[in-house]
Amino acid sequence: MKDAELLSPVERDELRQVKIEAEDERNIALGNAAKARAYELMLWLYAVSISLLAFFDMIHLAAFFILLGVFAVCQVYFIIRLWQYHKAL
Repeated sequence: MKDAELLSPVERDELRQVKIEAEDERNIALGNAAKARAYELMLWLYAVSISLLAFFDMIHLAAFFILLGVFAVCQVYFIIRLWQYHKAL
């Protein structure tokens, strides 16, 4: 017996509506835009946090360079993906 057979007709309609909304291109575009803005905010907060911790000597030198390396890797990955997307268009 399939799981869908156990649902009532109202539940099946609700499930179908949820699937349609999840696959809606507008909702996907809005989600991607929100992720992009969150990434931009995280980028600035991460850079400022590393800088302040280093400036006030609240972070060990090794930890500073590890965090700086992670930041640099993320930026390089972003640039590579951006270049690939532009190349694909």
